[in-house]
Amino acid sequence: MDVTPGAPVTVTVALKARKRLGCPHCGFNTVAGYDTRWSESSWRHLDVSGGGPMILRMLLRRLRCPTRGVVVQGVPFARAESRFNTDFEDLVRVATEFVIFSGVVTLSRRGG
Repeated sequence: MDVTPGAPVTVTVALKARKRLGCPHCGFNTVAGYDTRWSESSWRHLDVSGGGPMILRMLLRRLRCPTRGVVVQGVPFARAESRFNTDFEDLVRVATEFVIFSGVVTLSRRGG
């Protein structure tokens, strides 16, 4: 696979065949899809070694949730309605906490 340094890398993924579709908001599960239309979704993943962003792309089914109505099925690697997967979100959260902590240490060493 040729990758241009810094260029986005798109990876198409698929879940293993599942008989049950899950609502990403409330955990409701059903075997019945809402329709036969597929919904394409994508999520920002961690950067690849060449420095470019990795985009995960996937076709998902829709289901009718009794509390939320028609929604796109949930996936195990991303939170509901997020454009980032959980690995990327966790990395940003930890980096933010580190930067905030570093700033507090710097300020406290200066005395204010």
